[in-house]
Amino acid sequence: MPSLPSGSAPALTSSTTINSRQPLLQGMAAPYAIVHVFLAGGSVNYGSARADQFGNWSLTPNQPLATDAYGKVSIALAEFDTAGQQRSPWTGANLILSTSAGGGGTTPGGAILPPGSPPVLTSSTTINSRQPLLQGVAAPYAIVQVLLAGGSVNYGSARADQFGNWSLTPNQPLATDAYGNVSIALAEFNTAGQQLSPWTGANLILSTGAGGGGTTPGNTPRPAGSAPVLTSSTTVSASHPFLQGLATPYSTIWFYNASGSIFHGQAQANASGNWSLILHPPLQPDAQGNALIQFAEYSTANQPVSGWATYTLKVV
Repeated sequence: MPSLPSGSAPALTSSTTINSRQPLLQGMAAPYAIVHVFLAGGSVNYGSARADQFGNWSLTPNQPLATDAYGKVSIALAEFDTAGQQRSPWTGANLILSTSAGGGGTTPGGAILPPGSPPVLTSSTTINSRQPLLQGVAAPYAIVQVLLAGGSVNYGSARADQFGNWSLTPNQPLATDAYGNVSIALAEFNTAGQQLSPWTGANLILSTGAGGGGTTPGNTPRPAGSAPVLTSSTTVSASHPFLQGLATPYSTIWFYNASGSIFHGQAQANASGNWSLILHPPLQPDAQGNALIQFAEYSTANQPVSGWATYTLKVV
């Protein structure tokens, strides 16, 4: 694999199935880039590595990875310079500890998330109702709040047990889009209502047998102040993809890359809330073909009036 251009998010090339909690991680970046590796959410710094002249880097975490009760952990990587300035967007990777190494089981073990870590969803992301049982892991005794991505709907909170396991049935039907998709956001709070972790997200899809996952857009526009949603496929065949979605009727949606450094254009929703856009300038996917975009509804005064929706597009 060739080296990446300066400013590109590093890529992980080693296996995502690991056999220890301090595995040798390897990947690609810009030549001589400094790659920082964190627990997703930024609460744990696992160290940094300097890429060689070809962009190759390797790192053994400076402490055991904070895997959840099922042996899973999400890490985040970015390029920095020698002055400690971030040079690229963050990119993520999901690792799983092999069962032979004591991970990937179904019984809570000793790999508990530390306080301040974003909660992890461990139940299936394919759901069979709009009020499914959601399950996951967090810090022991953490209060996990679950919201619609963008924060316009609060689906309730759950208290984790001593192992960090939590479960929640949403207090109202999930606001799925015309294709049965919904993005939720989770974070850890304390009993005083103070947020203790960064937000993390999960994308759920309602199975076709439950009345979701269709292929024809419906006529259910988004309520005012809700983050727009993407209804077209997240697998695209061009760097200038044609995207479609739903938003508040007549709203204006602005589109950016994940770091906010590239403006990809804006779209106007019609009376039914449907919008479409061909992205310009082109996407800048990473070595695996992934490109993150984010978009929100803006007012006529050019101010965001909704939460941000974030999607990962796969360029094939």
